Amino acid sequence: MANTYELLLLLLLLLLLRRSLTSPPSSPPQLFNHRNQSLQKWLTDQYIGGKQYGLGNKNVDGFYLDDSWSSRPSEEAFPCSPRGTGAGNCAGNEDGGNMTTQDRHEMLGNWSLNMKACQAKIVQLDGFNWQLFQRASTPAKGKCASFFRSACKADSKMQTTAIQWGIGYQFKKDFSGGSLTHFPMDLASFLVARGPYSWLGYGWMGCGCGWEHEGKMPCDIYQRPDAIDKDYGKPTGLCKEGKAGVFTREWTKSTITVDCNDYSQKIVFK
Repeated sequence: MANTYELLLLLLLLLLLRRSLTSPPSSPPQLFNHRNQSLQKWLTDQYIGGKQYGLGNKNVDGFYLDDSWSSRPSEEAFPCSPRGTGAGNCAGNEDGGNMTTQDRHEMLGNWSLNMKACQAKIVQLDGFNWQLFQRASTPAKGKCASFFRSACKADSKMQTTAIQWGIGYQFKKDFSGGSLTHFPMDLASFLVARGPYSWLGYGWMGCGCGWEHEGKMPCDIYQRPDAIDKDYGKPTGLCKEGKAGVFTREWTKSTITVDCNDYSQKIVFK
């Protein structure tokens, strides 16, 4: 495992990819210029692939590039609020507000290219990047049939990409707890639609228990129903629509059905 010093430096570098650097008081704020082509080479070869903090280091197996950019006008004066108090509203107001609309569009376009290059480098080096997951979840009743008709095709997103299937969860109003909203439907939908590289689990649930939401957010919010640990076997093929709106998939040890007509599910073990 990387020591605490290395982890802190890695976290700092992640933040600097998006946030502007604060120079001495006498100098204006500074920002990575993504229009500079040499930056991409540094990001891919040294930061992502390097031996010190990148995938060339045995202690690093991937990246969480929690990063986005926008050319929308800013809602705050630069350098914006500290993280956790409104950060993100500073979009488009980089460089102290001195960037023109054209500057911002050029920066955004080149930032997008650099992000794609970094993600491609991670894949090339057999690393993990959370942002390369595609997201899916149980469709609403009105979209149920169309979703599964698409998902059951061999060339669909569900069958050809890495999927993180989100479990439905609803917090209480004061965030002191919560509950699963429709887990049986989540599980059955996942088993009917999933491809060869799919994970069922929780999405982003907050930045931390014990302190977020005035300390009311508990640490035991991740429920694990017994059905998750049952053996359903292996899928013998893709899901099929028999009766209109009814989708069934055969597994070696079970038959999974989702009925979009009455929005129900059934799992029968063989």
